[in-house]
Amino acid sequence: MKIFRVVTLVTLVTLLSLCAVAQQDIVIVGGTSPYIVIGRGLNWSGSGFGNIQNNFIFTPTGPDVGFCLFLQNNNPTSAHSVTVAVAQTGDPGLKSFQGVTGKWNTVPTSSTFPISVPAGTVSGINYKTSASANITVTFSGTSAQAGAPDTVDVFAVQTTQSSCGALASNSVQGVYTNGANVTNAQNFPVLVGGYASPGVTGSALGAHIGTTGQGWLIDGGVCC
Repeated sequence: MKIFRVVTLVTLVTLLSLCAVAQQDIVIVGGTSPYIVIGRGLNWSGSGFGNIQNNFIFTPTGPDVGFCLFLQNNNPTSAHSVTVAVAQTGDPGLKSFQGVTGKWNTVPTSSTFPISVPAGTVSGINYKTSASANITVTFSGTSAQAGAPDTVDVFAVQTTQSSCGALASNSVQGVYTNGANVTNAQNFPVLVGGYASPGVTGSALGAHIGTTGQGWLIDGGVCC
């Protein structure tokens, strides 16, 4: 009888431990407000409810918005490093991420991870998630640090802007910061006018002078 009780206790402790470390899908009910509270007082370390290392899923207010993600480090003495991954889906009925990641598309950002959130401060990350039915925000790579409370508040503000802050008056801002690593698949060229040769179609290329080089296309005609 005593052996049975010991085995049962060990099994229970093991199951609780597994539940404590398992990353979970947590659906956030945002409604029609552009302001979303992903979590307040979340522990920087660990997964599951009450911790940050999870997949937080919410529905945007419309298909034309992106969002700024704000992480408020409540620890008064220690900075925290964190890696963030954002994914989008066009399926309004898809409310899970674990085990079905292939049904989601990764959303790029100009930020380089992991980012560091200094003690007692807020960091913002901008994401362009247009044409999304649902969005998943996944946090990873965090750990406990000295200081109390060792927690974080996480908010998302939906916006059509490309910055998590005020822009200068009459400024024009691109989608990437200086020095950002941009792959060829992330380029979205703007057609200024004309074809490479009159009446002939071709692939979209970087702006250039004449037929080679970099700059603006001055002459795309067929000579002689």
